This record gives sequence, C-alpha cells and structure tokens, in this order.
Amino acid sequence: MTSSTCPVCKSLLLLPTPEPHTRERAVDCPRCGAYHATFEALSSLDELSNKHRTYRCVTSHAIRRRHNPDNPPFLVTTSWLASVWANENLPTPQEQADRFIEFLGAANRIPSEWVPCYPQRLGGILGTADDPTSQDIRGLT
Repeated sequence: MTSSTCPVCKSLLLLPTPEPHTRERAVDCPRCGAYHATFEALSSLDELSNKHRTYRCVTSHAIRRRHNPDNPPFLVTTSWLASVWANENLPTPQEQADRFIEFLGAANRIPSEWVPCYPQRLGGILGTADDPTSQDIRGLT
C-alpha cells in the first residue's frame, strides 16, 4: 500500500490506495475527490513541499471541479498541473458563496432537512485555503 494521504492536499484518504500496476495512481480523497495521477505529476507535487500550500489548495479545487460521477476519474498530468499553477487562483468569497448555494441546492432536500456538509469535501468544492487536515470549519472563508 502507498501513503495514506492525498498527494495534492495531504488529507487522509478515504481508503488505502493499492500499489498501481500502471504509470498512474488512483486516489480517493475527501477534499479533492476521486482522481488518477501520473507518476510524473506525483513527482511534481512532491517538489512543491509545504512552502507552496496555496498551489496545493488551487490544485485540489481544480481537481474537485472536474469530478463527474458519470465519467472515469480525472487524470492529473504534469502539463495539466503547469496550466493550473499558471492560470488558476482560488475563488473569490462571492464565488465561494455561489458554489455553496449550488451545493446546498443540489442536495435536493426539503427546507427543514439538514444537508450533510463535511469540512474537507466543502474545502475542495468551495476552493478554500484552509488546512485540509483540520476538522475546524472556521477556515471556510
């Protein structure tokens, strides 16, 4: 088994990841969602270290936005990472609020029902720069 943390955001993985037999690693992260990453992309992520935490948050959000349960998991490559790091930023507070309203609306609950909101998943959906290993939702701004 490989490491039990996400190579992008460092969240604890939902399930242990078996050693791959291909040049890709399958990841099921509570923040980023399910995705595959090439070994070359994983190497690029390792080089980021902790001093570029914003890149990790931007990357996590970009992966989560590409999640579609009807399609195979998104493949993270080095060229895609370079594009994300060069062209994308974390959303503004207004964009985060809009995404949160979309998230609540998509839950399709009646007004009196609670919508389960898991902090790590929300961090990826909303695009926050909070500590992905924290369970404290005060960082969701």
